[in-house]
Amino acid sequence: PHGGSSWRWYAAMGRHLLWWAIPELSQGQITTAKHHHVDHGMHHNMFALKPPSPGAVPGMRRWLECEYFGFQYSMEWYYVAFAEDNPQALTQESSQARYIFLPQCVSWVYWNLRTGMGWDHWKAIAEAEEGYLLPLVKWAHTTPEHKKYNGSNFFTVLSMDLGRQDFPRAKHWMDSWSLGTLTGSPEWMTEAGWFHLPEDPSLTESCYEKDVVPVIGERDSKYYDFVIGIPSRFVPGPEAFQFQGRDRLFFFAGTMNSCARRKVLELYGKADPAEAVVLDYVLEDDQYRDMMWTTKYCLVLRGSSHTNNVRLYDVMAHGCLPVIITEDFQPALDASLPWRETAIFLRSSEIPILREVLNSISEEERYERFANLVLKENSFMRVFEWHAGTHWLAMMKEIRRRIDMHLEQDFEDQFKAEQDLGNRGKEEFTQLLAEGLGCSQCREWWETPDLRLGSDYFGCADSENLIPGLLLLFNRHKRRLAMDGSHRLPGMLIDGGANVGKTTSKLFGAFGDIPYRELVHNRPDRVPCIVCPHDTTLPTVVVVSVEPSIRNFQLLEERAQLNRWDLEGWYAFKGALGDEDGETRLSVIPTFDVDEVATIFPKNGDTRETEPVQVATLETLLGQVRQRFPDTTFGMDRERLDGEEGTYGEVFLLKLDIEGAEAKVLLRSAPLLRERGVKFVVFEYSEDTWHSSLAETVNFMWGVGYFCFLMTPDDLFPLSGFFWDRMYILPQWSNVFCGITRDPDFGELIKMYVPQGAADLYFEALELPHLKSGL
Repeated sequence: PHGGSSWRWYAAMGRHLLWWAIPELSQGQITTAKHHHVDHGMHHNMFALKPPSPGAVPGMRRWLECEYFGFQYSMEWYYVAFAEDNPQALTQESSQARYIFLPQCVSWVYWNLRTGMGWDHWKAIAEAEEGYLLPLVKWAHTTPEHKKYNGSNFFTVLSMDLGRQDFPRAKHWMDSWSLGTLTGSPEWMTEAGWFHLPEDPSLTESCYEKDVVPVIGERDSKYYDFVIGIPSRFVPGPEAFQFQGRDRLFFFAGTMNSCARRKVLELYGKADPAEAVVLDYVLEDDQYRDMMWTTKYCLVLRGSSHTNNVRLYDVMAHGCLPVIITEDFQPALDASLPWRETAIFLRSSEIPILREVLNSISEEERYERFANLVLKENSFMRVFEWHAGTHWLAMMKEIRRRIDMHLEQDFEDQFKAEQDLGNRGKEEFTQLLAEGLGCSQCREWWETPDLRLGSDYFGCADSENLIPGLLLLFNRHKRRLAMDGSHRLPGMLIDGGANVGKTTSKLFGAFGDIPYRELVHNRPDRVPCIVCPHDTTLPTVVVVSVEPSIRNFQLLEERAQLNRWDLEGWYAFKGALGDEDGETRLSVIPTFDVDEVATIFPKNGDTRETEPVQVATLETLLGQVRQRFPDTTFGMDRERLDGEEGTYGEVFLLKLDIEGAEAKVLLRSAPLLRERGVKFVVFEYSEDTWHSSLAETVNFMWGVGYFCFLMTPDDLFPLSGFFWDRMYILPQWSNVFCGITRDPDFGELIKMYVPQGAADLYFEALELPHLKSGL
């Protein structure tokens, strides 16, 4: 079929045509367009990211399912159809995909607004952006797929003429994406050096200022974007393969809507029709096709927007060699097709010598260009048939090339930035060791495998140092929660490894209200005389003390009785925290009045006496606390962390000083941590008692969304992710402070503890471009 009406049926069949046109695809293989060997680049390596429903996209008010609506602007539909009909290119698990495709049809939405609402171009495109594209792109930013590489492996297609430039608000949200557009870099032709002739200074009548400058001012082209073509409405006929019988030198027909077109009409509009035909109107299809079949060279000139227009693909489908006249053009598939050896590239200033240039090309050279265009196995004609498999293989390979190039550059930049921050952290730590602790040799010795530092400078900086900042945050949230009328606390405070109650006592002293409650309890008759009295029937704070040693627990209870912790929310668990519920043996030293090294995980060769002890996981302990305080609710409304909502922080502070069980308890609590069930964590590290490495535990916390610091009395040293270095295990005994990455309270607590210091590196890391949407 030759007519445009037949093409509508042809395009509508496109999904099925993909299959018969690409036998390799139907067999579950993807081949390259050029070499016909299996190319696994996109094989089960692409994921199509779709919202579960239009209602899941905030601000979406113009949702439409993609449909074909004409050859010139349905490129978005074609890509959606390809993704739907070629499952062997896709993976069902986004975590396994290297490339993420966002299916969308903003041009279809635009077209419906223009035709259905009768709106002009500007109103329709603005609403298509605001009511469809922008909400969809913003939604994509909230997904884990986007956060993985900050969108650097995302791609989508824009059919509208100016690409990014057509969508001024949405384009900033797609800065890191690879976009398929009709435009390319305005400097591409100059940088590529593909012009047929050296520039002639004597040819001064250029259309560059009139045609190019007005449209490239807002051009936003990225090196990782890819140029797409336009599907011609014509199916190639046998006449396209005829080299002989093309007696006319050149041809053009179209609206005179650019300087270059008007210049061609002025100079050649009255030429002998046997040599050249230049018309200022569009021909009927039969005449148009006959002209292209019987002409050697067909002119491709900038129209109202750019040179990559449908006329280029029409002439190639008819075997007419394209003469591309512009200073602003980047071809589709520029890296894989021999454009320079096929098309003729001229500047607009060279229009006056057009006839001479084309006549100077020998028949031998014209035949080589013609063979590239239509005769060779991977000819331009075949590659740009959108319903054929070769086109899709070539385009997928190009998309993969562009994204890989972007990721490689991104990773290089990211690595340098991360390496710089990590090195600065190590330098700060080395300086502390040398100047603050007098270990001038540490800079040279720190890589010595057996070198360790014993200093209470690290070990005595623990959760108690954080109490002033924790109290401010706790009370702020408590006041806000009190406004709903229920008794809800921002979270419980858990003293894991309470020993004889030193930390528990300080927590009650700061967070609790025991002096007032003691007064009310002992002298209820004085309550009417108290200024600003308040209710004491429910706890002001809930502190949980966990202690496994029988002797230590007795001392803990004596302290509790002395200090009247029973008047507040105190829960004591006589047992150990571990990675499973049950009973075990606790290694103790009976001769110690206070045993600070009792453990349920003794190392091989431990000869200490043992005593029976109950063991509970953190989840089991939380259940016991809830039963003990049935009228108190724990946790806060989830603020927008990682784009999630709900409640979190049932545990406001989890302090773990449990002699080697710290890592096991944290690992067992992974589901709770992933759900942000714990707001702040402080755990002790001791090489003498641990059975796993600090690096593994910090990495685990990083994986479930927590950033960790090595604590000192004066600073916090970042440990997580690219900050980790084995020098941070030099202290034989230390404490590690962790919080939810990007939690504003975490950042505020850090600043309260260290107004200026190594901790600032954490905030610098958050501002790295590739980490802004999530570490």
